[in-house]
Amino acid sequence: YVMYAGEIVEEAETFALFRQPRHPYTQGLLRAIPSLEGGALTPIPGAVPELGALPPGCRFCGRCPKETADCRERHPALETVAAGHRARCLHPEE
Repeated sequence: YVMYAGEIVEEAETFALFRQPRHPYTQGLLRAIPSLEGGALTPIPGAVPELGALPPGCRFCGRCPKETADCRERHPALETVAAGHRARCLHPEE
């Protein structure tokens, strides 16, 4: 499970999650892992919203590179995106 702002945003078997993350937050987390070879890390911009001030749509809005007007209005459900793999995103990576 990958959680963001108090809810599951992605669920998959560990190796599948690392091989093909579908939620933009999971993708950002994986880009932020330091490498033994060094190099710059890619931070996730912005900050996690406070639980008392969550946006009406997707909780990752404001930090997501895929954000659309629909994302700001609709709270996505945790849906199956592949066998044994679920993501809470209106635009999951394929």
